[in-house]
Amino acid sequence: MREFPPLLTERLTLRRLERADAAAVRRYAGDERVAHWTARIPHPYPDGAAEAWIAETLAQMARSEGWQLGIDARGVGLVGAIGLERDEDRLSAELGYWVGVPYWGHGYATEAARHMIRFAFQATDLAQVHARVLPDNAASRRVLEAVGFTPTGPATVTLDARGYNAEALCFALERRAWRG
Repeated sequence: MREFPPLLTERLTLRRLERADAAAVRRYAGDERVAHWTARIPHPYPDGAAEAWIAETLAQMARSEGWQLGIDARGVGLVGAIGLERDEDRLSAELGYWVGVPYWGHGYATEAARHMIRFAFQATDLAQVHARVLPDNAASRRVLEAVGFTPTGPATVTLDARGYNAEALCFALERRAWRG
């Protein structure tokens, strides 16, 4: 796999996930309060899911299909994850992120999203980044708005981890509208 240099922010290091992160991923992503807001994190969190997800993130990066990075808070360690997954058109990608409950309200998701967007528009050929949030997830909406996303309307999304569809709010940020 090609090297991926960590992205450094004021308080965070966004880096490739490693097998050693599995315990923290299991602890934080396995919390029902985190899984509730995501389409892909199952609850209860199955044994081996963290290890399988980390292995898939590394394979996805090797295929240039996306970038799933651990969010390390300096002096704390892994507090969450953030990623961009390319769409089939390869010119747009979906942003996704989660932060462990003990670290909610610290601004980590906003700081990580701001730098992930900078990476998307400075280091890749992506023309657009989009994201979806559940309508009652005000915290995630604030993150997206803080980094420049604008609403594009509602949509029905499949919550893969739960096996049903739900309404979501869609947001997007175009390269030409991004203000680095």
